[in-house]
Amino acid sequence: RHKSYASSALCPNTHPSAMLARIARPLQSLVRDPARGLRLLSSETKLTTGFVGLDVVPNAREVLIGLYGKTLSELQSIPATAQYRINVEKITNHRMGVCQSVEDPHTIETTILQGQLEELIASAERELELIPKMKEWAPWDVPSEHVIEYELDVDTYEEQMPTPPEEPAEEKK
Repeated sequence: RHKSYASSALCPNTHPSAMLARIARPLQSLVRDPARGLRLLSSETKLTTGFVGLDVVPNAREVLIGLYGKTLSELQSIPATAQYRINVEKITNHRMGVCQSVEDPHTIETTILQGQLEELIASAERELELIPKMKEWAPWDVPSEHVIEYELDVDTYEEQMPTPPEEPAEEKK
């Protein structure tokens, strides 16, 4: 018999009982404290990311701030002049600044423009996995005997460039 993804262990947040539980919490708060309940309702109505295996993270903003802080801390062991560190610090500081200054998840997503908060979390986790590997590989340590050999004849530079394909002639009707 075909097993539905909605009841699969791969997508626990799409199960009907999980969806109802997510909606019920803010509704209970709405009865006790209407202002707080409305805030929770607007922030917790996201039931799915739409990606199999990528669950909704209710406190995604806080998780991101923590991951970005850890990333910046881990980068301290890489030389300050390494372009990898410079680039990752710029991106991380920008994203962390957005997360710290904006509370609305949708606004964070539209400001950073790199997908949903859950995708940003996955990306930040992968970056944290990459940092130790980059330390091990140390691409910024180029041996002094390493010489890059290349010749560029400025006079024939344009001749060496590939020519773009010609556009087809328009047919007359």
